[in-house]
Amino acid sequence: MGNELTYFKFVCELIDAGIWAKMSPAARTLYPVLLRFSDRNFSPVYPGSKKLMELTGFKQKSSLRKARNELVELGLISITLGNGRKNTIYHFRFDWITPRGTQKYPSESRNPTTTEGNNFTPVGDTEVDAPGYSPIPSYNQIQISINNHPVTSTNSNHQEMQKDPFEELKKQFGEKSVQLAISEAQLADLPITPNTIYKILTGSIKQPQPSVEGIFRELENKVSENSLKLIKSSYIRQENDFFIFSNDLPLYLKNILIKISDKILFENINHSANLAIREGWR
Repeated sequence: MGNELTYFKFVCELIDAGIWAKMSPAARTLYPVLLRFSDRNFSPVYPGSKKLMELTGFKQKSSLRKARNELVELGLISITLGNGRKNTIYHFRFDWITPRGTQKYPSESRNPTTTEGNNFTPVGDTEVDAPGYSPIPSYNQIQISINNHPVTSTNSNHQEMQKDPFEELKKQFGEKSVQLAISEAQLADLPITPNTIYKILTGSIKQPQPSVEGIFRELENKVSENSLKLIKSSYIRQENDFFIFSNDLPLYLKNILIKISDKILFENINHSANLAIREGWR
């Protein structure tokens, strides 16, 4: 029966290097669940938060986010945050592995023909029900790979796996500054990419200028066509950063506008009244 079960690949160096022992229970829970969606080449995965919470048992998204941030800080993964329409992408990192030629294991000898693997109980089912999942080869195949013919990768693949995407930025700005910028991006829910981190470090991230067209675009998939026409027809003008709409707009549509943007005001109502309305509706 065990030979017919699916499996995922787990790097033993993670335990031997002492990183596993330092991880919180939440991080230890999330990491193998992410691996469950990848293939033997550790390709990036993008399961949704709902699926991850279901498989990890996390009850709140904050728990998932905290575990994810810990894996990033440990250098085990890097992420590209989603935008509402796309899931967050998880990239596996291995630049923490001890370079070849140095001692990586405890002094006790390791028997390559141990039968310990035969008692391995894999995780997960075989149903493809979340993005990023790749079918996994059978258990027999990985036994052959481990015990008889170790899998070797090309130099280019090995270098790509080992390369730190923020290496150049660390050389230019220092490792501590880069780590702080990554933490800042995580707090702001920005994509964790070298381009984003560079903009944070150089102060070149600019706040996009609000526009009424942007408000209308956001409403296109959230309200009915007739309601959108009514909202558009009630728009009057822009004053500084605020967008003025007619006060004759139905109350429920005013409520929607207030939730979409904090730059909404209604005509013929003084500023204090507008603020009171906004605080009451939000």
